Amino acid sequence: MARHKIRLIHNGVRLPEPRESRAHWRQRWGLGEQVPVVCMLANLSPHKDHATLIRAWRQVLADWPGGQAQPVLILAGRDYGQGAAIQALATESRLGEAVRLVGEVTDVAGLLRATDLCVFSSLREGLPNGVLEAMAAGLCAVGTDNPGMREAVGEAGVPLLVPPEDAPALAQAIRRVLDDGELRRREGTRNQRRIEEVFGVEQMCRRTVEAIREVLP
Repeated sequence: MARHKIRLIHNGVRLPEPRESRAHWRQRWGLGEQVPVVCMLANLSPHKDHATLIRAWRQVLADWPGGQAQPVLILAGRDYGQGAAIQALATESRLGEAVRLVGEVTDVAGLLRATDLCVFSSLREGLPNGVLEAMAAGLCAVGTDNPGMREAVGEAGVPLLVPPEDAPALAQAIRRVLDDGELRRREGTRNQRRIEEVFGVEQMCRRTVEAIREVLP
């Protein structure tokens, strides 16, 4: 099809109000406020690369300084046949309670409010809704470098993306953000603004109306 006939309208993202507070979610996990929480919000399916994230997380913990509260990785999403393998890898890696598979979550906004960093490891991607929701919640996003992630975070967010299946690079990116609170806040604010400007519901509706008007007689 001729390029001039194609109109791209991004999905509109709007998070509802959290049903449960940050403190409630952390209490459910048995975690204090001082514990850094990193979350990957994605269904446990074959093209998501949770295995690389588990290997990266093992490196994050191995390098974590003593005397500081150890971070916890939350894997939230419906199990499409990969949950047992992911849990087995985490067990073999002796990660214990530092990795939690929490299943499908209905209060996504509450989950994200209890989180300090979004991470997304994938072999291929269209436009990951889990990342867009995390951005809407004001979280910094670290992930694998593919066209869908680039489109989500924009040019300014690309420095926090790493090659797919590169566990050491992913671990380094996670540590960089966890170690720099100002970077987390700055990127989180930028991500939230990008959602409002590019992936907002109002923009989606306006662009849809404009596309329809273009083809009406």
